[in-house]
Amino acid sequence: MGKKIPDAGLDLLLEDVRVNVDKMTLCASEPATYADATSGTDVFLAEATLASDDFTVADGDVDGRKITVAAQEGVSITNSGTCNHVVLVDTAAEVIKAITTCDGTSVSAGGTADVGSFKITLRDPT
Repeated sequence: MGKKIPDAGLDLLLEDVRVNVDKMTLCASEPATYADATSGTDVFLAEATLASDDFTVADGDVDGRKITVAAQEGVSITNSGTCNHVVLVDTAAEVIKAITTCDGTSVSAGGTADVGSFKITLRDPT
């Protein structure tokens, strides 16, 4: 018997991100908690407000399904540091929905940063 998760099942997970994530934060390390990802800790560097139209759900590049997060330009930097994680959060539920890494980029408080688009892929089970 094969293993399968229908696209509709994968889409439920991705739709939760598309509908509920309303902030992207830039962090100096992987946040352990929602507070680390969103507040003035030594982890949190910046945030951008997102809307559901910043996300596109589609077939994965290889298989499965993916969600593409739109590029964000001119993100205001709150704290200086080296950004190496991008975090998607649901502020209403106060939870982290996804974390990804990025090239370590030095940012300075009062400046801005651009974040390129990126994908989160849910592969078909094997």
